Amino acid sequence: MKGCMYSKKSPLKQKKKTVVGENTDELKRDKKGNSYALNMYDQADGINKGDTIFAPDYKIPTSYGYIEGGDYDATETKSSKKRKKGPRSYNIKTK
Repeated sequence: MKGCMYSKKSPLKQKKKTVVGENTDELKRDKKGNSYALNMYDQADGINKGDTIFAPDYKIPTSYGYIEGGDYDATETKSSKKRKKGPRSYNIKTK
């Protein structure tokens, strides 16, 4: 059986993916000042361990340096789409 029986597309081929806040590591800042966290576990949506999750400031709820629990919509960044191998990067926003 191909894909998921409830939707027309396979979950791995869908453009929007879901990130669970509890599955991310501590928030850090890159050289440009953007906050990011690494994903700690493989997820069914195709987001793997070690993928980078960019969290925009003041739009994603955080506490004690971590992304708060909950589901967030994730879209893959343009630079990540160009890579054939290696970890991916995603921008997240609240649902």
